[in-house]
Amino acid sequence: MDYIPKNIQSELARYIQERCSSAESGWEFSNQDEDTITGDFLGNLRTPNWINKNNFEYRFYYNKFRGRGKGALEKSVGADGIITFELIENGEHLYKSFVFQAKKEGNKTGKEQLEKMEYNFPGGNVIFRYGANGYYIENYGNDNMRICEYLYNIFLNCKHGIFGVHYDSDNNEIIWKNKRPIKDGKIKHELLIKVKK
Repeated sequence: MDYIPKNIQSELARYIQERCSSAESGWEFSNQDEDTITGDFLGNLRTPNWINKNNFEYRFYYNKFRGRGKGALEKSVGADGIITFELIENGEHLYKSFVFQAKKEGNKTGKEQLEKMEYNFPGGNVIFRYGANGYYIENYGNDNMRICEYLYNIFLNCKHGIFGVHYDSDNNEIIWKNKRPIKDGKIKHELLIKVKK
């Protein structure tokens, strides 16, 4: 999968745009730490059921894992979470992902965290910067872009992210197509955008 079909992109973009203002509205109530904000934000993108379209159906899953302390994946690769697009077609599962480190406004991203993400996920890592005036992307080239816009206009439009990568929560490892998995820990947040054709 080196692209996501346009009709699927358009529908997912429409859904994300509809949910985005609600997803960002939790700042007032969840701004104590980055984990709480991330959970509130990504949880608001979740769909309760499969949504059926003419020739496909989709669902947004959000999972919060225990990712602190010994064995946390953040310590080895610098990332708090992963967002994955999965396309299931003719029994085949195709993946595209990016990882992120979440920060509140005023909290600095450590150089070591950035270096680890860029080393382990070149072309597929960003910073989520949360604040009272919105939730933005950093480390992509346009630091004035909202996270939701990045999701539907950049990630789903295949301008950024890594094909063949996903998180296996059963075995606590990040799977790469044709590469050895990253097995050294648990990730804290996962948003999975799953499409069945």
